[in-house]
Amino acid sequence: GADDSASDGESLEVVPGLSNLGPSFLSIDRDGRVLRLDSFSKLLAPGFRLGWVTGSRALVKAYDSLAYVSSQNGSSLSMVVLSKALDAWGDDGFERHVRSLQLSLRHRCRALCAALEAHVSDLATWRMPEAGMFLWLRSNTSLPAEGLVEAMAEFQVVVLPGPVCATGSREAALNDPDTPCGDMQVGQIGQVGQGRLGRLGRKGKVP
Repeated sequence: GADDSASDGESLEVVPGLSNLGPSFLSIDRDGRVLRLDSFSKLLAPGFRLGWVTGSRALVKAYDSLAYVSSQNGSSLSMVVLSKALDAWGDDGFERHVRSLQLSLRHRCRALCAALEAHVSDLATWRMPEAGMFLWLRSNTSLPAEGLVEAMAEFQVVVLPGPVCATGSREAALNDPDTPCGDMQVGQIGQVGQGRLGRLGRKGKVP
């Protein structure tokens, strides 16, 4: 399971586990329109590349037919390892693993926000995440979205400019004042990474 040493003494009961998660779109689906995809890559290990799909019988059947001709099967070895692990854990063991993982991510999130407060509070705004694995920063500097990734290389920090995640075209996003073009999606990097990000922001320009 996840490393319990990351819990800093907090009980696993402070996180929702599997049974106390918020409602999903699937839980309120009454017409068989929702197809839910889940992945073990985020629960166990990225290398598994295994997941499952849940939905109405008709949707799952259509998805299965499409997947059969458009994607490869998962690794047989990964399937065996996953099956053995789940059998060994049982329901209680898997629940404990999920809670340990949630608790670890909670503490990483707190550390990330503390690092942001210490190093870039004058350069960007953000909200404490309530879920997910990323945190969005809205830059209040003159740094343009274009060229930002290249500038980050000098400071050994990786970000994802907001327009990359736009639902429309990248060009339209860059020209739309309502699109957070100055936003950055940052992963779980700590004091060192945020210090580098702060130095770049105060530099005030990108190549």
